[in-house]
Amino acid sequence: MKLINDKYFWNLGHQSLVVDWTEQLGVSCQQIIGGWSSGLGVRDYLFGKEDNLSLADTRLDLLSLDPHSAVAQWQQTFPRGVLDALRGLKFRQAEVMALSASSKAATSLLLVNANLLVMWLNYCAEHHLSACQRMRTLGSGQAEIMAMMGLDNSRLALRMVRELSPDALNIQCTSSLKHLFSKPHILRRLTPSGKLNASLLEALDRWPWIAGYPIQILLCQPSEILRESVKKVLSANHHELGVDAIEHLRQCHSIGQVVSVEQAWSARWNLRKVLASLEPISKQAVQSRQLSQKSANTTYLDGRVRLPILTIPVTNLVSL
Repeated sequence: MKLINDKYFWNLGHQSLVVDWTEQLGVSCQQIIGGWSSGLGVRDYLFGKEDNLSLADTRLDLLSLDPHSAVAQWQQTFPRGVLDALRGLKFRQAEVMALSASSKAATSLLLVNANLLVMWLNYCAEHHLSACQRMRTLGSGQAEIMAMMGLDNSRLALRMVRELSPDALNIQCTSSLKHLFSKPHILRRLTPSGKLNASLLEALDRWPWIAGYPIQILLCQPSEILRESVKKVLSANHHELGVDAIEHLRQCHSIGQVVSVEQAWSARWNLRKVLASLEPISKQAVQSRQLSQKSANTTYLDGRVRLPILTIPVTNLVSL
């Protein structure tokens, strides 16, 4: 039943969700979204004309935990577990939803490893793969999908993909994800606790030596103070200072410890710069002493002594 000023209603006979924008827009406009069994297709009716839309184009919140009653009835057409899997995603929700409704292989992958499905869609978009290539690979299994993307396809890697935080699937993290899942030795060293989120991915990409150490868990946090402290220690040119700074950072369990390491190494680096600035002065003094010794009295082989050249002021000369 459609109520006054209510844009949603459920068409039981057609098993579809109707969204009526007429009252809001002042013109005849409706969108009809089919149920799961019909592939979640969207038809748009505007000014009497009919057109196809994608779910993403509707810009509707169709996965709400507290939906309108009509939307709730539409959600009930979904297979068990699908809604929870979709709600766990932060990106490509509408695309994954529509793809899964039209493909059993996509639905199966969504239920067992939704993150891998999103990674595969990101890869397809980046490499401009056709819909046929995308669908054919979906039915080949998780390990084959990872291999197709050029990533480690071990059981450990697949488990780590499942444990990725939603923000780690951002398109901006694609490069960091590829680097991490192309290095099995780093994956094996990762500390089990802590979230494998966008913040940690970026840190592992820049500083792979944090893997498996207490600071790895710290860098899951989006703390700017923490990251700036680490950057300051490493920007002090640890190649000259030695690897002790890295070893100290690795063992930090709190932001306070990282800040303490930063302060200690900052003081050490400042002292080094001061000493370096004094070094040219010392060299100049030594060279000056050597020059004065060289210009002093010189003894020839026959025993004669060459006296220093005297400089007579012009004012002491008697004019002829």
